[in-house]
Formats: sequence, C-alpha cells, structure tokens
Amino acid sequence: MKAVDLTARPVTWASSTSNDPAFDLADVIGFNEYFGYFYGEDSDLGPTLDAVHAKYPGKPILITENGTWSLAGNHGPDTTEGTEEWQAARFTAHWAQVVDRSEFVAGFTYWVLKDYKQRAGYNQAYNGISVMGLLTFGEERPKLVYEAFRKAAGPGAG
Repeated sequence: MKAVDLTARPVTWASSTSNDPAFDLADVIGFNEYFGYFYGEDSDLGPTLDAVHAKYPGKPILITENGTWSLAGNHGPDTTEGTEEWQAARFTAHWAQVVDRSEFVAGFTYWVLKDYKQRAGYNQAYNGISVMGLLTFGEERPKLVYEAFRKAAGPGAG
C-alpha cells in the first residue's frame, strides 16, 4: 500500500483474529471481536488486547467490529441470551475493558446501528432480520443497548 499510495496515510487492517501476520504491516490494528458471543468469554477481550499491544506496542488498536443480538422487546435477565438486557450487558462488559486500555485502544465501533433485513435464507426465525442493532428494524426504536451506548459515549452522544 505504501508503495502505491504516496500520501503517507496510515495503513489499517481489520481481522477477526488477534494473531494476524498482516498486523506486522499495518500502522493501525483493526480488531473485529465477538468474545462471549461467537467464541471465548466476555472477559477474554482485555487480556487479548493486552497481548496484541505487547506484540505491537507502537501501534494503536481499533475495535472495528463488536456487537451482539437481541430481539426487540424480548426482556429478561442479563444472563439470558437474546434479551435486550443481555445485549446491553455484553456491550457494557466489552466497553469497560476497552476504556481500561484507552492508552493504546484508539476507538470502538459497534456493529451495527440498526437491525436490518438480510439475504434470503438468513435468520429465518426472525423473517430474515439481523437483530444485532442498537435500533430496531422498521420503526427504529432504541433497544436497551442504545441507552448503554449513549451512557458510555458520554454527553452529546446520539
């Protein structure tokens, strides 16, 4: 990239693994992480970020993807997968680990703003709707995770 783009812009690379050889080439490390959802535990995020930072101490890390799902209006304990409370608690747990490492984690991107209609055959139990958003599909009502996100982001957010 640097041989082709002579503007000296930073090179970024996003990966879903914490041990990607492309990180050697990147100026900024992008990390798509779903601890506690698709693999591992929520609490694995912090130690993983620490390990990546130890290997690449001069490179900022961006959480380029993070999120989980809830069916709008499905309420219950924050330990019950798929409830709005569970989704909000997962975000809050990940956010806290990132904030604790703010000296080297440069940003956090939540996947995705709104629930959306997916390709044919996807998530048929929910009529093809991806339910990972901060807002619901259609009427765009905020889920509990939206309020958790606004609170975490601070004044002026959202």
